[in-house]
Amino acid sequence: MHQLRQDPRVGVVTGARNGLDALRQLRGNRFDAVFLDVNMPQLDGIELAAVLAGLKHRPLIVFVTAHDSHAAEAYALDAVDYVLKALRAERVQDALNRIERRLLPDVPGEVDDARVLETVAEDDLAAVKVDDGRRRFFVRRDAVQFAESHRDYVHLHAGGENPGVHVLRIPLSVLESKWQKHGFLRVHRSYLINLRYVTELARDPMGAQLVRVAGQDLSVSRRMAAALRDRVDETSRRGANQRR
Repeated sequence: MHQLRQDPRVGVVTGARNGLDALRQLRGNRFDAVFLDVNMPQLDGIELAAVLAGLKHRPLIVFVTAHDSHAAEAYALDAVDYVLKALRAERVQDALNRIERRLLPDVPGEVDDARVLETVAEDDLAAVKVDDGRRRFFVRRDAVQFAESHRDYVHLHAGGENPGVHVLRIPLSVLESKWQKHGFLRVHRSYLINLRYVTELARDPMGAQLVRVAGQDLSVSRRMAAALRDRVDETSRRGANQRR
């Protein structure tokens, strides 16, 4: 609750002792949004959300829980977000950004998804939509230098039309499955790299394999070291043939 009160977009913040107390307050007052713990006494968060679906002015729902086992149920109830404990400041901000976008009308000048997608290949995730809370835009797959896993987020390190680090809520494994046939390689549990941007293979002082991508040295797992060398050699040969 402290993190919510610190945000200037948030007005009144109130709490509830249990699920039934929350239901009484929500029926008697109009709230824009409610943060629900899945595990609450008397009436759990999933049950309460199902009841709230019948309200005339249903608040937007963000689930807060220590477990991810109820995520499917939560999104089936049209939850705005599903936040895992312990609550980090950036996850609370992300949830508030999502609430704000639901409550406010679309901002003029936002990206026309259909128009942009017509300009990219139709294969899986040729471009990914990024929403940073201020604007929505697309990052093309071929502009991504590498993707870095951060728990339930991926940080895309990109050049091109939208350079910088962009936060995307998608498992790194999904990007790996969609992008591996387009020159990407998972070299570490935390890193998926675009082989086009590899400039050097090196080792750290302890002898562990590193790969330099767009000026950054990234760790390579022992299991992937040989595969990385082979793929880098293959990419170099292909590039040399194309230049002839």
